[in-house]
Amino acid sequence: MRAFNDLAVPGMGGVWFGKQLMLATIGVHVAAAARAAGMHVHNIETANAIEALACWSAFMGPKRSEPDPRVRGGTKLRTISKDDVSFSVFRKTSTYVTQPMRMATVQPLRALGLVEATQDRFSAFSCSRAGHEFLELACAPGNAQRQLIAWVKGSRQTLPADALRNALAPTEPLPEQAREFLRERLVTGTNAAAARRAAALAWVEHRRISATTGAWSEQPPMLDASHWADLRGGAYFFLARQAALKVLEEAERTMQKETGLPVLDLDQPIPKAVTTAICAARACAKTFLDERHDPTGGIAKTFCTEIADPDAAMMLGKLAVRDGRVLILRGTRIEPGAGFAKEEAVTGDPAVEAEVDSRLRWPPGISPRVKNLFLLNLDLRGVLGEWLQNPEVEPDRG
Repeated sequence: MRAFNDLAVPGMGGVWFGKQLMLATIGVHVAAAARAAGMHVHNIETANAIEALACWSAFMGPKRSEPDPRVRGGTKLRTISKDDVSFSVFRKTSTYVTQPMRMATVQPLRALGLVEATQDRFSAFSCSRAGHEFLELACAPGNAQRQLIAWVKGSRQTLPADALRNALAPTEPLPEQAREFLRERLVTGTNAAAARRAAALAWVEHRRISATTGAWSEQPPMLDASHWADLRGGAYFFLARQAALKVLEEAERTMQKETGLPVLDLDQPIPKAVTTAICAARACAKTFLDERHDPTGGIAKTFCTEIADPDAAMMLGKLAVRDGRVLILRGTRIEPGAGFAKEEAVTGDPAVEAEVDSRLRWPPGISPRVKNLFLLNLDLRGVLGEWLQNPEVEPDRG
């Protein structure tokens, strides 16, 4: 999946709006400045704290009652008193969500040259010259960098001032010059990754201003044949994987209904509901295999070959082996694993998780990075907020 996503829109991780990059970059910068002043702080905790402060400021602002997918951690952050907004409060891991937006920025920070690092770890990043230039454009004229350095060093007298709140707030667009800077970083370069990002950006912009339909039979003129083949092959693989997960979910659901020990014996007839899911997954896998295009070095082909196995019991057993957490294969019996019938971890964050891209008809199964790039393009044009707040209104096509 990582390989196909990176072929679709290289180097962009899970970023879908500019403030994600800005908050992560300023976290790296502020942590370095605080360490230079003798403080024992790390990139990760500093960036997490700044992101949490940004979201807290949005919840405390005039639009705090309006849900917005760019703001996270409402349940926990709303319990923080305005009387204590110190760094020591926000640096605690219990203050914010377990998966901050920062985690989606590790790859793009390097790909866009906003940080320098010898390894792909956020803790090892340092702000590059381009990163400092980006922050100067993104934070002016509110001196957010200086205020945040003082905040990390212990000052809390000026937080959260209006200027700082506007600079940090995920719901506020970056200044125009900062947006243009990011756009240039996206498309500038002579390597294949930059060329693909530029082509993908041209495609999502075309989709923004024209009412095109989404079908794999309609190759956009701005994407070359190789790029389109990778996008389509990735989509067919994603659909096969999703169908395979539904097989496992149906198997688990069937086992939960059993009285006594929940076991699925592969020597016995497979229940109809599971068989139906297997047939659907087999069809998806065959569609991928029929493309005869696997840029993952055979990994995707191997998976889909297993899913396309005409022997349903063999196919289900191989899926259980791949899972190994919820379902476990022991001999010819599928038995409950450690994650069987357990609810997913709840973060306590009722943030909006709606499909913000549902208004566009994308080719089925397309990489989420393409959808993210569409939203990032809206943000770089300063119209993302309007688009998110008006679900029944198409974005301005002017």
